[in-house]
Amino acid sequence: MDDSKLFRLKLRDAVLGVVVTVFTAGLIYLQTELGGPNFAWTNINWVALSQLSASAGIAYLLKNFLSNSDGFLGKI
Repeated sequence: MDDSKLFRLKLRDAVLGVVVTVFTAGLIYLQTELGGPNFAWTNINWVALSQLSASAGIAYLLKNFLSNSDGFLGKI
């Protein structure tokens, strides 16, 4: 597999970061929906949902940015 080097990101990393963001949003949404008996669209905090999802995507990109092609963080 052609992984990115330390302090570099490839297009694949960005695409997977978006995938992580979307899946995080979906999982948080499902947890909100299944978490209470009185589910309503107005009960979902969309701002918090988007912030948590964006944070997950950014964390994924940072992990890839700071790791080398072998998956070790910070090793050159």
